[in-house]
Order: sequence, then structure tokens, then C-alpha cells
Amino acid sequence: MSQVCSPNKYLVELGTNTIVHISILFLILGLFFRFYVSKVVKSALETELEHLIHENIGDSLNKNLTTEQREKLHSIAISEGIEKINKYYDRPDKTVQNHNDWLFRDMFTITGILFALSILIILTSYMLCNKINVGHMLLENVIIFIGIGIVEFGFFTLVATKYVPAPPSLMVTSILESLDKSLKV
Repeated sequence: MSQVCSPNKYLVELGTNTIVHISILFLILGLFFRFYVSKVVKSALETELEHLIHENIGDSLNKNLTTEQREKLHSIAISEGIEKINKYYDRPDKTVQNHNDWLFRDMFTITGILFALSILIILTSYMLCNKINVGHMLLENVIIFIGIGIVEFGFFTLVATKYVPAPPSLMVTSILESLDKSLKV
């Protein structure tokens, strides 16, 4: 090995290790989000909305409306127009679906670019006589990410999923205010 190559070996190894580390992190977080977090968040949101609506709307309407008002509201709720609205909103929103598809596609594209960059840097370092111990670097990164993965999964399942970002009354209050404004004659 010539002396021209030697001083840069540490920087090349550090740079390569950093790019590989970022690539693996991005891949793991992307997969975790795509196949676990997105489904948990969607399920939690649906469950919370159903619970809040079923628990609070009926009680609030029964307490605050007269029998005549409840009958009018009931006739509206079972009308053909409401059925059309339900059918329309039962379909998946194409804009949301396109956005999510784009998000996941870009996430995996970026991961591919990072891994390609890692391979390019490793190959370039070999051509510049800075032979990197790729096996050692990959083993080190895998061990680190197994530990990080266990901690992140534990944190997400034990802490983050139990976080309530807004009081349950917020949605009910908003719906009731909207109904109040809409039903005023």
C-alpha cells in the first residue's frame, strides 16, 4: 500500500460506515413504518373514532334534543341522501391512496439509492487502495440495529401507542357544534 492511500483510509472507512449505517436505519425504519406503524395508527384511529362517536353522540343528542328534533334527525339519518353519502365515502379516497403509494415508493427508492451509494463508495475505496473490511462493518451495523430495533419496537408498543394526542371530547365537541350550526333554522 502506498503512503498516498494510507492517510485517507480512516476517513473512507468512517464515510462508508456512516452511509451503510444510514442506509440500514432508513430501510429498517421504512419497513417498520410500512408494515407495522401505518397499520397500527390506522386501526387505532378507526377504533377511537368509532368509540367516540358511538359513546358520545347518541348520549349528547338524546340529552339535548326534543323528541320531535330526534325524530327529524332520525328521518334524515335514514334518508336516501344519507345512504348516497355513505356509499360515496365508503370508497377509498384516491388522493390519499395515491399519496400513500407515492410515500412508500419514494421511501424504498431512497433506500435503494443509499445502498447503491454504499456499494459505489466501497468499490471506489477498493480502487483507491483503501480496502475496507466490509464483513466487519456489516456485522457491526447489524448488531447495532438489532439492539436499536428491539428498543424502538418496545418503545413504540409500550409507550407511543398509549399516547393520546387530543382529549376524546375534542372530536365530539366539534361534531356537536357542527350539527348545531347545520341544524339551526
